[in-house]
Parts: sequence; C-alpha cells; structure tokens
Amino acid sequence: YGKSKLSGELEALKHNAIVVRISTPFGYCSKYGKMPFNCFFMNNLSNGMRVRITRDLVTTPTFAEDIPLAIEKLIELKKTGIFNLGSSVPISRYDFAMKFAESAGFDASLIEAVNLKDLSFVAKRPLNTSLDSAKISEFFQITPLNKAIERVVQRYTAKLGN
Repeated sequence: YGKSKLSGELEALKHNAIVVRISTPFGYCSKYGKMPFNCFFMNNLSNGMRVRITRDLVTTPTFAEDIPLAIEKLIELKKTGIFNLGSSVPISRYDFAMKFAESAGFDASLIEAVNLKDLSFVAKRPLNTSLDSAKISEFFQITPLNKAIERVVQRYTAKLGN
C-alpha cells in the first residue's frame, strides 16, 4: 500500500502537482462513503458497546474539513510539491478516542486499550504515522485538534438528540 502511494506521488510530482498527505482522517459522521475512524467508535460508544483501540499506533489526525480548504489555499498560492496536513501534536489512537469520549460524555470505560498485535489486520501497519505539518502551516491555519473534536462532537450529539 505504501509503495503504491509513493509511486503515485512520484509520478504526480513529475507534472508539477500538489500532493497532500494526511493521516487518520476524522470528521462528521454520514451514512455515505467510508466511515471515518471517529464515527466507528462514537457510534459504538453511543450505543453502549465496547471498542478496542490501539494505544501503540501514533498519528497526527487530519480534520476532514481542513483538507479541501488547504488544497484550495495551495492552488490559490500556486504551490507544488508534497505537503503534510494533520494536527500539530502526535497522539495515540487510544488517546484520540478518549478525547472524543470525554468531549461527548460517553462512557470512556467502554474503550479498551490494546496493542496493534492484539488486532487481526491483514496488512502491516507502521506504529507511527505522524506527519510534520510545519511546511503547510506557514500559510494555512490547521484547526487545532481539540477544537475540531468539539465541532465534530457537537454535530454528532445534536443528531443523537433528534
């Protein structure tokens, strides 16, 4: 997977393209398309179901709402090359899930911390997929992680109330 992504990036860069790398995208929950990581555990927690989340996978989650805005800014500024887009501070997936649980008032005891080796993923995964977003941060304001989580939780809990 990683090799094919790199191959595609290298090919695109031959044509003065913009490559935006993201890690662990999260955002608003919808019944359309692929479910973001946060919606998986929020749906389970809101229904009182236990979830197992890795404590040894570290990431810099990317707020989905930032992606098109950052791309628009890159195009506006006529930038080319590789740009990383994600939160400024690395966080484990477990701690990320806990922030959502605390913000939404879900029962955090339903989240079980596990290691990657405890899960049965077919594809190998690196333990750290953190990205350094300093380059794009020079001209694009990345939504702070806590603020993005609050916005997502507010919309999610509003839908639960309906």
